[in-house]
Amino acid sequence: KAGMDAYIPKPIEKETFLATVENMGAQAPGPEIEAHLDPAPLKELRQLEEGGFFSLRDYVDTFISDGKNRLEALAVALKAGDDTTFEREAHTLKGSARELGATHLADICERLEEIGSQKALNQNQAQCEAEIQTAWREFDACCRTLLQELENS
Repeated sequence: KAGMDAYIPKPIEKETFLATVENMGAQAPGPEIEAHLDPAPLKELRQLEEGGFFSLRDYVDTFISDGKNRLEALAVALKAGDDTTFEREAHTLKGSARELGATHLADICERLEEIGSQKALNQNQAQCEAEIQTAWREFDACCRTLLQELENS
């Protein structure tokens, strides 16, 4: 199933995000998936924030809103058989995920990017659909963890 199941307006509030994910039920991370966050990139980003260079909260908020848009765009590109857009969206989300230490999400995006770069969407439709669903679950888990980290800092 691809598409948009909910809408969260900016600025994204932790409570609104968590309630929306909880209300979606199947999208909420369960015991079969956990967020794979490498703490090192977050530590580096916190150091930049302490230096007054940027706001980690804004960065995470952008990752959340942009990530949702990218995942939705992946589903649309897959349905349209648009390898170029599919590759670009996967590549962009991969980079954002790595910046925040979301390694598992980045790995999924890398696999999707490779399929797009090989112009192989039509031959890998089912695999891509499954990977996008896994990416949504991982994205949700990562967002929960990131928001919790911000809350605890």
